[in-house]
Amino acid sequence: MKGKILRCLAGACFALLAGLEAFSLLTAYGGFPFVIDFDFILNYIVFPAGLILIAIGLFANLPILSAVGCGVQIIRLGYDTVGSFLFFWTWSFSASNVLFLLSTILLMISALSRKNGKVFGLLSGILFGISRLILILFLSVSNPVFFLLSTVVYTTGAILMGYAMKERELSHISARHVPSGGALAVSDRIDQLTKLKNLLDQGILTQEEFEEKKEKILQ
Repeated sequence: MKGKILRCLAGACFALLAGLEAFSLLTAYGGFPFVIDFDFILNYIVFPAGLILIAIGLFANLPILSAVGCGVQIIRLGYDTVGSFLFFWTWSFSASNVLFLLSTILLMISALSRKNGKVFGLLSGILFGISRLILILFLSVSNPVFFLLSTVVYTTGAILMGYAMKERELSHISARHVPSGGALAVSDRIDQLTKLKNLLDQGILTQEEFEEKKEKILQ
């Protein structure tokens, strides 16, 4: 249950951040109609879409979907990072973009990692926080309240995602050590089946994994 709660909280953070990005779109462009250009698509369609995919992956316990969402964000951040070096270079802006890109890469690794997911999630949150701190200290921010709020939400989401991945790792380790049914008494089998059902309810095991392990216990 703890892992499921952490996943849902992390998913809520990224869903909220997607909503904040939509709000920033309305305030930046002053409402409809929008001028649709390449930068608009990257910043206000691709980036929020990545956040939504991360959130859905966390809610549905589909780490690969969260990783895809991170990959979508990496496309946009890679473009911004290259552009910051080629066209708008200042050390603070470029450094912030590089740290944000690294943060997203670490978040993808956290989603896919079978171990150390917590470490990658924590590092992701820390790097993102540092990237935003650089902008606050060395560049003028047009809307500091919104900027600070989005920073806190993203950092919190990344850290919670790391802890959720840690719980997932521990649950998978526990599931792998369920003994075969041949050496179990009836009471032991019931206990093991109960544990497996809890893992299924938490979204740690898929239905197929649950059926496979249940069959081993009942043999």
